[in-house]
Amino acid sequence: IDGVDRASLLSTFLQVLPIRQDYDEAKICHDGLCDLVESGAINMATEAPALIRIIGQVFVDVEDGEKIASPATCVRLATILTKIQESADGALIQKSFSMLSPEAQNGIQSALQGRAVQ
Repeated sequence: IDGVDRASLLSTFLQVLPIRQDYDEAKICHDGLCDLVESGAINMATEAPALIRIIGQVFVDVEDGEKIASPATCVRLATILTKIQESADGALIQKSFSMLSPEAQNGIQSALQGRAVQ
């Protein structure tokens, strides 16, 4: 769209995630997040802190029974975490991880060990 700053739009999108109030909308948006990351529209390395925060909270909410992401989306999110771990600066990842709740940290660790939230 002419006149729209794409970077600003993506930044705003990341700021409002994860969505929790409307399960249908949440599933669409979290799946869309995967699409944007996988297509390269969102840079995993530079947006690692936001992505780690979002993915960690999605895993917490899904573990708590909130139906905000499908099992397939959770697998995609776990794959994105692995790619972030491979591509982003280690110190940045550690800092971002340390700012998460213990529950989010556990969810991320489980996903990275191949036990993605279902």
